[in-house]
Amino acid sequence: GHDQMRGAITSFLKTTTEYGQKMPTFLFTDNPSGDRDFFLAAIPSLRISQEKLDARTPSLFQQQHDMPLSSINVELVRVASEVQDINQCCDSMRHILGEQDDYLKVLGLDCEWDTFKNSRGL
Repeated sequence: GHDQMRGAITSFLKTTTEYGQKMPTFLFTDNPSGDRDFFLAAIPSLRISQEKLDARTPSLFQQQHDMPLSSINVELVRVASEVQDINQCCDSMRHILGEQDDYLKVLGLDCEWDTFKNSRGL
């Protein structure tokens, strides 16, 4: 479920507003169809971006069955599970991105972790 994210998202949006930062325009998830409605409702700026994208690509949604499947080159994927390895990867990415022009500094991470609950589900 998404319930565990509501508080964090509400706090994030409040802090972003208080500091005059730009609201997020894109969000990446490993379960787009399952997460779509939740995130579009929780983060209004995402809904605005989605409406703009939908208006620009009406035929895309009508022809989804004709679209090729996405493929991932597994040689370009790195899974880091230990703290030291994760920190080393992040430091390397900061170094590489630091040398790029600002408009090229885009990075997406898929971060997941196991959640252990007690007998009361907390």
